[in-house]
Amino acid sequence: MGSANRNEDANREWAVLASRLIVGDGAPPYQDAVLLVRGDRIVMVGRRKEIQIPPNATVFDLGDETVLPGFIDTHNHPSLKPIGVEASDYIPGQFYDPDSRLTARAIRNVRIDLLSGVTTLRCVGELNFIDVTLASDIEQGLVAGPHIVPSGPRLGPTGGHVWIPQWSVDGAENVRRAIANYVQHGSKVIKLGLLDETPETTSYSEEELSAAVDEAHRQGVPIAAHCTGPWGSSIRGCVKTGIDVIEHAVPLNEEIVEEVAASKTMFSLTPFCYKLHWPRRSEYWEFQDSHARSAKEWTDFNAAAGIEYLEANPEVMTKDRYFGREVFPALEPWMNAVKQAWQAGIPMAVGSDAPHGIYPLNIEFLVDCGIPPLDAIGAGTGMAARVSGIGDVTGTLQPGKRADFISVRGDPLQNIRVLRDIHLVVRSGIRYDHLSFQ
Repeated sequence: MGSANRNEDANREWAVLASRLIVGDGAPPYQDAVLLVRGDRIVMVGRRKEIQIPPNATVFDLGDETVLPGFIDTHNHPSLKPIGVEASDYIPGQFYDPDSRLTARAIRNVRIDLLSGVTTLRCVGELNFIDVTLASDIEQGLVAGPHIVPSGPRLGPTGGHVWIPQWSVDGAENVRRAIANYVQHGSKVIKLGLLDETPETTSYSEEELSAAVDEAHRQGVPIAAHCTGPWGSSIRGCVKTGIDVIEHAVPLNEEIVEEVAASKTMFSLTPFCYKLHWPRRSEYWEFQDSHARSAKEWTDFNAAAGIEYLEANPEVMTKDRYFGREVFPALEPWMNAVKQAWQAGIPMAVGSDAPHGIYPLNIEFLVDCGIPPLDAIGAGTGMAARVSGIGDVTGTLQPGKRADFISVRGDPLQNIRVLRDIHLVVRSGIRYDHLSFQ
C-alpha cells in the first residue's frame, strides 16, 4: 500500500493493523487484525498475535477501524447522471452527447465512486466502448478510478428499453454477430435490455435470448439482462434461457424467487434507485458538483434526501408507482421479496445504477430489508465479485488476491451507517483516499 505513485517499489511491504477485519466471504471478522500487503497483492490476513510482521514492513495502525474489501458496484453507468435539472437532461438525452462530454462525465463519476469505497465497478451499457477505453486508462494511471469490468454498448431490440438506434439489434443471427464484435472490442460482460411486453413475453424472443446466451458463453464472457416490468416475464425468460445475471429484478415476489432459486441465475439489484426519486432541483446536483467535500458528506446528503422524499410521498412504500421511465416497485413488498431471495440462497449483489459516490447506501438498504449486516456487506464485496465473474482476483481479503480494500471508522456490524465514514481507499496496493472529492 502506498500513495498514488505508480513508481512505488513493487515489493514494498505494508502491515495494516485494525481492531477488526471483514474478509468478505461471510466468515466472522478477525478481531485485533493484521493485513499484510506486498506490492499490489495480499500476502497474509489474520489475528495480530498469530502473524509475524516482517521487520522491513511499514506498519499502518488504524486503531478502532474496520478493514474490509473494496466495494464492487455491479451495475454502473460511468457516463451518466441519473436525472438532470431540465427535462432535456433526462437520461436518454445524455446518450446523444459527444464522446468528449460522455468521457469527461465518466472521469468525474468514477473518481467519486472510488472515493466512496468502490474499488471495482461493472459497467452495464456504455456508448462507443467508452468504458473499455476508461478501464485501460485507469490501469495505466491516467485516470483515478476503480477497476472496470466493461460491457460496451447494451443490446436491445428496436423500440426497447431507453431505446436509441446505436444499440438496436434484432434477430438471433444479428445478436450473435453483435456479441462477437463486442468481445473483439473489449467487452468483458454482455448486457441486454429487456422489458415485460406481456405476462408471457419479453422484449427479445426465446430464440434471440438463447442465441445471445450461447454466443456470449462461446466467447467466454457472462451475460446479464435488465429486467423490469409488471409481470416478471423478462425474469422468467432469462431463467429459461440461462442468462447469468438479472439486473434490477422487478417485479420480485415469492413465486419468482422460487423460480430463480431453482436455477443458476444470479441477481444484481439496484436498491437505492428505488428509494429516491432523483430530484430535479438544481441545488441537489450543485451540492455534488461544488459543495460536497467527502463521500460521507455526499452519502449523508443523499440519505437525507431519500427520507425527505419518502416522507413527502408515503404511498411509495405500499403502492406501485410509474415514474415515466421504469416500473418502480412499491418498496415494502419489494424489500420483503429481497429478504426472501437472500433466504432462498440466490447469489445476490448490489449496484448503484448511475447515482455516483453513494454506494454504501445500497448496503444499508439491504440491512433495512432484514439482511444481517455481514451478509449485506458480502453482497457488496465477495458475492459481488462472484456475480461479476472476478471472484478469483478480488472481492475478499485473502492471500494472492489484489490488494483492493478500504477501512471505515468504527464497526459496521454494530452500525451499518459506519460504511459511509471511509478512511483508507486502496486499489491494487495504491492509496487514493487523499484525493479531493472535487
